[in-house]
Amino acid sequence: MLVHQYELFKIRLNEFITGMFTRMTTMTNSLYDLGRTNMNSNIMSKTLRSLPKTCDAKVMAIQKANDLTKLPLE
Repeated sequence: MLVHQYELFKIRLNEFITGMFTRMTTMTNSLYDLGRTNMNSNIMSKTLRSLPKTCDAKVMAIQKANDLTKLPLE
């Protein structure tokens, strides 16, 4: 169930990015506790893909300017 929620993770309607980030952190911590480890780059990519379409230009800029394997999630 938790893996399914992680795979379908999206920002909720009228949710702030801080709330989305908190949900993602809680979910990935729970998955880690269950033995599933995710590399930061996978979590970062998932978070960026979950942002609304209005953030597409910012997401592209972040992806092009940074190596996601070395970029901290915060």
